[in-house]
Amino acid sequence: LQNGLVIDSFFYNFQDPGIYAFHDASDASKRMVVGVVNPVLDCPAAFGSGNTIQPLSASLIQSFPATAPAMMTVPNYSLIIALAISFGSVLIFSIAIVLLRNQFGWGIAAPRRPAHRKLKLNLGSQTDRVKETLTKEKIRSRAVLDEMDKCEDGYIDLEGFNVQMLFDKLQDQTLLVTEQLTQQKNDVKEFYDKLSRETLSLRTVMNNGSSSKEYNHEQVKKALNRKERIFSEAQRRKEVGANVKSMCQTALKTLESVTQADVNFLQSSSQSLTELNHLILKKYKNQGTSEDSHRIQKVIHDVKAEVQRWKSAGGKLKDFGVGAKLLDGKRKALRKGDLIDNTGKFKRLDGILQHDPLTGLTVPCRGTEMQLAKHVVPVPEDCFVHPSTGNVLPIEGNLVYNVVDQKLELVSNISTDGLLERPLFYICNKQNAEGDFYPSRKAPYSNLLPANNFSPILNNKRTMFDPFTGLEVPVLGVTHDLESGDLVAVGGCMTDVITGIIRPISLHGIMQGRDSKKPMLITGVKIDERSVAAVPVGGW
Repeated sequence: LQNGLVIDSFFYNFQDPGIYAFHDASDASKRMVVGVVNPVLDCPAAFGSGNTIQPLSASLIQSFPATAPAMMTVPNYSLIIALAISFGSVLIFSIAIVLLRNQFGWGIAAPRRPAHRKLKLNLGSQTDRVKETLTKEKIRSRAVLDEMDKCEDGYIDLEGFNVQMLFDKLQDQTLLVTEQLTQQKNDVKEFYDKLSRETLSLRTVMNNGSSSKEYNHEQVKKALNRKERIFSEAQRRKEVGANVKSMCQTALKTLESVTQADVNFLQSSSQSLTELNHLILKKYKNQGTSEDSHRIQKVIHDVKAEVQRWKSAGGKLKDFGVGAKLLDGKRKALRKGDLIDNTGKFKRLDGILQHDPLTGLTVPCRGTEMQLAKHVVPVPEDCFVHPSTGNVLPIEGNLVYNVVDQKLELVSNISTDGLLERPLFYICNKQNAEGDFYPSRKAPYSNLLPANNFSPILNNKRTMFDPFTGLEVPVLGVTHDLESGDLVAVGGCMTDVITGIIRPISLHGIMQGRDSKKPMLITGVKIDERSVAAVPVGGW
C-alpha cells in the first residue's frame, strides 16, 4: 500500500469466535462486518439459505452468540450418591437372603438312614468304644490284657468279614431282585394296555364293517393278523416274565441259604462283643469284680468257639476258589513248596512257569497240564498260579482294579477300603483274525470319542461311550490295550430281551442265552473273539 500497489483481496485467519469489523482506510464510510462462530454451534437463521453475504443490520448482529456455551455440565452428586446407596442396599440384602437360604434351607428334611444299617451303626460305635477302652486299659488295667496275651490261640481275627459290607451286599441283592420283578411287572402292564387299545380298535373296525356294505375285507384281514401277532408277542413276554421271576426267586433263595451262616454268626458275635465291651468298661472304671474277669475270659472263649463253628459251617463256600493242582512233565502234582520258596517268591521252573508282563502274575506255560478233581486236563488260557496256595485259578474273577490305590490286585489281597469303593474286575483282552482288539480301532464311533473315554482313572462317573453304538454305557471292568499296554475301561451294549432294541449292558440285568434262548441274569462281561466287543455273561 505504501508503494502504491492496488490490493484487491486479502486473507485473514480467525482464531476466536466473535464479531469483527473491517474499515477502508481511504474511505471511512466503507466497512465490512464478519461474524465468526464456533464449529460446533449452529449459524444464525439468516444464513440458513446458504448465502454468506447479508445486508448489515442490528438484528443480524444480535443473532450471533455473544459467548460460547459451556461444554461441561456440573454433575448432580446428590442423585449419584443416592442411587449408589440404593443399589448397595439391594445387593447386601440379596447376599444376606442367599446366605440364610444356604444355612437353613427351604424346608429341607434330614435324610433317613435305612433300617438295615442300624446293626452296622451299633457295631461300629461299640467297636470304636472298645478300641478307646483298650487303649486306656494298657495303662490302668494291663493285667487283663496280659492274661489275654497268654492265650495259646491268640486274638480273634475278624478281618475275614465286614459287617457293613455283608449287610449292604445282602440289601443290594434284595433290592436288585425286587427292581427286576417290578420292572417286569410294569412292562407286562404296559403291554396289556397296548393290547387292550388294539383290541378296541379291532372291534371298532368290525362294527364299522358290519354296519356298512362296502367295508374293506383286506383291512379286517390285516387287523386279524395283527391281533394274532400281538397275542403271540404277549405270550412270549409272559413266558419271559415267568422265567425271570422263577430265576430271581431261585437266586434270592440261594443267596439267603449261602449267607445264613454268616448272618447267624454276626448276630451272635454282636451280642458277645457288646457284653465284652460292657465288662471292659466296668473294669476300666474300677467297678468290676473278680467274677467280671472270669466272665471276660469266658466271653472271649465263646467268641473263639463261634468263629471256629462259623469257619467249619462254610459248606460250599469253604471249597470256593481252591483251584486245580499244576502238574509237571511227568504228570506229578506240584505242591506249594515246589513252586514257591520260603520268601514267598516263585521258583524258576522253565517250561512250567512264566511271568505275565501285563498283569504281573505268574502264569503256567503253554502246554502244561493240571489236575482238577480226578481229571487231568490242559491248562486253559488266561489262568495264573495263586501266590498263596500254588493252585491254578482263572484270571477273570480273581484279579481286580483297586480304584483307591489305582492298581491291579488279587481279590484275596485287596483292602477293605478297596472293596467298599467297588473294584473293577479285570477282563482278558482278545485279538481276532484281522489283528483287531479291544478297544477296536475299526468301530464306527472310535474316532469320535473323547481322549479319556477309556481311562478308568480319570473317569469318576463310572460311565463311558461305546465305540460300536455311541451310547453312554456303565464301566463294567478293565483290560489292557494290547498295543500300548495301558489299562482301559470295558463296557458295551446288547439287544434287550423284551423290547428287542439296543441298550447298555448292566450287571444283574436280563439277557438271553445263546443256546437255550432263555432269560439269564447278567453276572459280568467278556470280550468277544470275533467282534472284539464287550458281550454279557449270564448265570443262574
